[in-house]
Amino acid sequence: MEDQNYQTYTETQTPESKPLYNEQPKKKSNAWWIILLVILLVLCCCILIGGVVVLLLVASGQYRIDWSMLTPLLSFI
Repeated sequence: MEDQNYQTYTETQTPESKPLYNEQPKKKSNAWWIILLVILLVLCCCILIGGVVVLLLVASGQYRIDWSMLTPLLSFI
């Protein structure tokens, strides 16, 4: 076995190796989704509160809904 010449592998170094892409990937911002959801939540809460107030006023008996006033508004649609 001594007559066999074994050589160890040495890794070759490449001089000044640079990456192909130097720019970092841009991080996508999801802040507009959060803003949109907050705006929708506020609008839904306003509509819900308005409906509850109207319902309470009508249920108290002091106010009533005159549906004939709604007819001209529906004719525009």
